[in-house]
Amino acid sequence: MQTLKRWSLVTAVLALATTGCGTNADPTSPSASTTAAAAPQATAVAAAASQEGEPTQSDAPSQAPETQTSETQTSDDQAQQGQQAASDSASPSGSAQAPGKTLGLAPGETAKMKHFDVTMLKSQFGQDSVSHGWKVRVCYTRAHPDANPDGTTRVSADPWSVLVRDGEGSKETSWYPLDDFPADKGWTPPYQERQLAVGDCTEGWLAIRHDNPDLQFSGLRYQPADFDEVATWIS
Repeated sequence: MQTLKRWSLVTAVLALATTGCGTNADPTSPSASTTAAAAPQATAVAAAASQEGEPTQSDAPSQAPETQTSETQTSDDQAQQGQQAASDSASPSGSAQAPGKTLGLAPGETAKMKHFDVTMLKSQFGQDSVSHGWKVRVCYTRAHPDANPDGTTRVSADPWSVLVRDGEGSKETSWYPLDDFPADKGWTPPYQERQLAVGDCTEGWLAIRHDNPDLQFSGLRYQPADFDEVATWIS
């Protein structure tokens, strides 16, 4: 309704202006005076109509909020990607091992080394509470330059060590060669020194007696002296 009234006023003003322009009378004539007086009125009415009209460009909604939303969305996406990278980065991965190192394996998992496949099959306390055994398997998979003239290589208990903690108040753990403990011959079949050809495997129990029920064995390590390789298992 306001728009209709507005356009009626504009039409009336334009009609007055047209009438004035179509008369060639002298400016001092009454009709010319009427036209001259109507001009300011037309200007005022037009201004009023403009003020009551459609919103100007300055009144129109700015596009800045959309740009700000887009920039905020981009920042959120980057933050989320950073958190994901940090999360991925923080997550354990079996492939993220240093060259020659296979660490934190579980019983039954195999460390595939350059010349050997080594598996800790089982970790078990003795029924007497003062012995412990680890069943292991070593396979000679690829010949190495220091092999015997006939192509065989020696395997033994020498590369093996255990992670030990004294459970009576101590939180520190240390690695000890298995040879530091007396061997327990009651575990069969025992893991024995052998000469293996490529493709051969040997399997048996590495068992020790420690005569201290407070000792806790939490890890097993295989680290042959002739190779820059190491594998550990959680026992």
